[in-house]
Amino acid sequence: MMMRMSLLQWLVLTLALVASACSTPERRAERVRLAMEQRMALHGPACARLGNAPNTDPWRHCVVERSSRAELDEQSGYHMGWRHGIW
Repeated sequence: MMMRMSLLQWLVLTLALVASACSTPERRAERVRLAMEQRMALHGPACARLGNAPNTDPWRHCVVERSSRAELDEQSGYHMGWRHGIW
């Protein structure tokens, strides 16, 4: 039974990799563009309130920095400086 589970997991992983390899460069570029539009919509107003003129390099840098920081916070399990599950 244990051998079948690891074989099944290997098969699922292989199929997932094959499916992701089938994505065209245009589709990947579209996903990246849409992700950046979401970041700009979410973090752009805050960066403008911080004094960065919209659609300038400092504003874009602020958007990328804030979205990256938010993603890291989500991935690490930190929220408001406290680790989930400890308190």
